[in-house]
Amino acid sequence: MLSDAVAYRLVLDAVTHDGPADPARVSLTVCLQTTMPDVDPVGAAGFANTLVALSVGLLNATTYVNAERPPPAYAEPYAS
Repeated sequence: MLSDAVAYRLVLDAVTHDGPADPARVSLTVCLQTTMPDVDPVGAAGFANTLVALSVGLLNATTYVNAERPPPAYAEPYAS
């Protein structure tokens, strides 16, 4: 959705009119556009792949820690 033409037009409609976005004000031809204006489709696809990889990494529970490490000795006086 970060580069989607329809999502872009709906957000633009919402911020330029009072009230919520109205899909009736968005031209049906927007559905034929692959990306929002001035977006490189190849770059957008690569960025989407990066976001998916990041999301999968964040959802990987095997990388979670059960507790924080104790503070280093120099910071011990400031630990709460």
